[in-house]
Amino acid sequence: WRCLHRRAAGVRRATEGGAGRSERTPGGLSGGSTARSSTSCWGWCPQVPSATVADRKSALLGRLLARRACARALGLDGLVGFVVAKTHGGKPFLRAPLPNHMPNFNFNVSHDGHWVVLASDPLHVVGCDVSAPQRVRGDPEDDAWIQELSNLLHQGELDAIHQEPTVRKRYAVFQRLWSAKEAVTKGIGQGIVFGVARIEIDFGRAKSLVDLGGVADWLRSWWHPRQPEDPKEVGHAQTSELDPEACGRTEPFVYIDMWPRSDWRIAQQPLAEDHWVSVALGPVEEVVDQNGDFLRTLRLRNLSQEQAAFGREPRFEELSVMSLVPASLQSEYAATLGAQSDPVLRLQRAIWAVKLATRYGSK
Repeated sequence: WRCLHRRAAGVRRATEGGAGRSERTPGGLSGGSTARSSTSCWGWCPQVPSATVADRKSALLGRLLARRACARALGLDGLVGFVVAKTHGGKPFLRAPLPNHMPNFNFNVSHDGHWVVLASDPLHVVGCDVSAPQRVRGDPEDDAWIQELSNLLHQGELDAIHQEPTVRKRYAVFQRLWSAKEAVTKGIGQGIVFGVARIEIDFGRAKSLVDLGGVADWLRSWWHPRQPEDPKEVGHAQTSELDPEACGRTEPFVYIDMWPRSDWRIAQQPLAEDHWVSVALGPVEEVVDQNGDFLRTLRLRNLSQEQAAFGREPRFEELSVMSLVPASLQSEYAATLGAQSDPVLRLQRAIWAVKLATRYGSK
């Protein structure tokens, strides 16, 4: 599982002068405010009229992350030599060639706020979603959203939200709930069209472990043994409004159309600046693919009990934009980033984004 902090990629939201505007910052991909650089840099990105420059940058980084994941799965150093396509529902997938040692290799990408994330799996269908807090999204920090979205939330979910004492903590619970729901719908391949109200996320099953006291810690360590913390891992408890382990919560339980679904797993992790990311892993038999192209890449069905068992989920590894550049081009890319104060080189950095996109992007 991989994530990329968008500020490190040269994007940040303006705190003054209008929410949603993006500005250049040192490092990574630069947007540029002139018509010349803006036109050249974003010609390849999805042309969505309502999309901000920051959103289009995130979409570009997401596509590069996807190509990097496919290259790694195929054992390739560069970002060429394979085809990335999309289903009718918009789910990206590796069309060809397929990795022999990963019979159901698939991935999913999400971006919101300051993060772009990707999760992949060799056996289960995967969906992921990252959710930013209100202040990062430029929204008022209040509870107005509860009434607006209450018809999409189940009573148990509303109860979990209302039991928190502050606006930020209530919204943090909502981030976990909503990102988990979206991760499931994206794993299935339909997105919100599937219907988020059909999905219920239950923290109660995991939260009940608190009542076991010290026995809960033993059970968790036996069932999901934790490895020593990697200093490069992200998402430490002190950066989040609500850490599931600090609250005694582990993994939420999923209901779809009121049926308990133990064959779906939700793994959640806090990221810096109070973002939450959810990854959903489920059975490939539930994929909805109108054209069937994606389904044909999933070569192993009806997993055995051993194959279907969920292992310990990985933690997200934070990447830089440099890590998305093939080794053969990193020297040229590093030289391009050398003198950021030079306006000509700032424009050259924007052109470099186009070079990456046009050379390695899937359209």
